[in-house]
Amino acid sequence: MNKLSIGQPYRVWMEKGRFSRLEYSLDDWEQLRIDCTGGKYTAKIEALPLEVEVLRMSGTVEQRQGYTQAVRAAGGNRELMLRLADIFAFKFNAWRDLKKGDSFVALVEHKKRRGKTVGYGRIFSASFTKAGKEYEAYWYRSDDGRASYYNGAGENLQPYLRAPLPMYVVSSGYNARRLHPVTGRRQPHYAIDYAAPSGTPIYAAADGRVNKVQQDRLAGRYIRIQHDAKYETMYMHMSGFAKGLKAGDNVVQGQIIGYVGSSGRATGPHLDFRLRRYGRLVNPRMNHDLASAGELSKWQQSAMRRRIASYRVRMRSPQMAATALPRGWDKTELF
Repeated sequence: MNKLSIGQPYRVWMEKGRFSRLEYSLDDWEQLRIDCTGGKYTAKIEALPLEVEVLRMSGTVEQRQGYTQAVRAAGGNRELMLRLADIFAFKFNAWRDLKKGDSFVALVEHKKRRGKTVGYGRIFSASFTKAGKEYEAYWYRSDDGRASYYNGAGENLQPYLRAPLPMYVVSSGYNARRLHPVTGRRQPHYAIDYAAPSGTPIYAAADGRVNKVQQDRLAGRYIRIQHDAKYETMYMHMSGFAKGLKAGDNVVQGQIIGYVGSSGRATGPHLDFRLRRYGRLVNPRMNHDLASAGELSKWQQSAMRRRIASYRVRMRSPQMAATALPRGWDKTELF
């Protein structure tokens, strides 16, 4: 209660002149609830109820380097711009390369609370038309847990996941002289912090072998994965690990390995994501030559093509996009 923020709503219940319950919105995703029963107080943090729909968004670049304006005009925010750009980052730079007349369309989870937009979840599919050429991306998770964005031919668009979460906001970047939010000192932050609600799934950025599943006073619950002779990734401040995951296990790109939290020295729920190349920390948001993820089997490619056909119909028809969730929508990843 010593962290109350200006502008955050709260509600108090009284019974016969005595305090009964308080609900205080911590953010758009969680609330603190305090109950008093029989003179005893209990407190817990609980998820706020959300309304979720699949929204078809589209826009056209109206000016030079107008990607930001096009997404905002379609109803999107900075978070959505970043995530759309990340999907195609290994093909083109959305902010730099899109010109006047280029366009996009996407199917996105739209999340509302009490009628107000609070954010966007999974981007199911997206398409950019750039200089007359179409670039497509479709999210697909196979039965073995492998997941990424693929084009219409079934090719993986992401050799590794630069942001291994279904939704995120970059809360702190790769910086040699960051002002630390806890210590108040200038010190290197050779990582990317992705803020997301507690419990948001965290994915393996690429195929690899788990080196460590441990807990540390500063890093909290963390995992390290070795991907090849060059690269290793690290995932810090988790609330928990995927059930049964242990050192020595092999994982595939997009497999859920844990969940966002604020364990260790952290000011709020986020993922501290680190990438090492030959043991040296490098910026995960730069494109590196990390080994590509394994191939999908013929059966998986067939299943993915059926999913793609469903996405394409909804992307091309605003009426269809609004009537039903995409086939195979994974409610276990709804945050």
